Amino acid sequence: MALSQIKAVVFDAVGTTLMPEPGIPAAYAAAGEKFGSQLTLAEIRERFDRAFARQEAIDEAAGQVTSEQRERQRREAIVNEVFAEVASPDLFTLLWDYFADPAAWRVYDDVPACWQHLEQQGYRLCVASNFDSRLESVCRGLPPLDGCRHIFVSSLLGARKPGLAFFQAVQEQLQLPPELILMVGDGRHNDYLAARAAGWPAVLLQRGGDTRGVPQDGNPKARAAVGMEPPTTDHPAPGWIIRSLHALPGLLGNAGGV
Repeated sequence: MALSQIKAVVFDAVGTTLMPEPGIPAAYAAAGEKFGSQLTLAEIRERFDRAFARQEAIDEAAGQVTSEQRERQRREAIVNEVFAEVASPDLFTLLWDYFADPAAWRVYDDVPACWQHLEQQGYRLCVASNFDSRLESVCRGLPPLDGCRHIFVSSLLGARKPGLAFFQAVQEQLQLPPELILMVGDGRHNDYLAARAAGWPAVLLQRGGDTRGVPQDGNPKARAAVGMEPPTTDHPAPGWIIRSLHALPGLLGNAGGV
């Protein structure tokens, strides 16, 4: 499978192209204080992780089927579990609206140059995430994502990653076969392995992480280095591991997209 055939590059959102700023624990703490919460950042993080894992298990048991209603319900359940002592509809609404504002997010430093390069090469650039309809308004306020023409969210697709239906729905809307779509994400299970299982070649982004023998210093050659994993029975499409999105244009080469 040649990457020179790729027509569309699909980026995950949170953790890949954008991050909450100043971060979920800090945002939760600031909101919670308005309602009398005295939780520390560490306590919020612990409770959030536990609540998030509980909702992940619920969605897995339901076959990763979702909707706008389910995504809102999921997030409300997380907020209520974190702030069990002071939970209220108003607290949830405050946080829901906060994370709908582009000012609550920032784009990773390696995104703009990568995005611009791939856009100039003619690739169809997309964002695809386990999120709800707020993601479009968030992206519209964050260059270069503000120019993205293809924003796919689980709530509107009716399916969540890592479910096969999520990837099939994106394929259908892009009107491309799986081998012509490259998935780029920071989640090994939800992005990298799930995409490969669906027949998409995929790139696992591990900023500052292990790329299976790639040098770990900060020079440009190390930054651009790439690890590769061949296809397997369960994951018929190949995968690559990179430390930074600066490496992605070089990985794809100069063949261009459409």
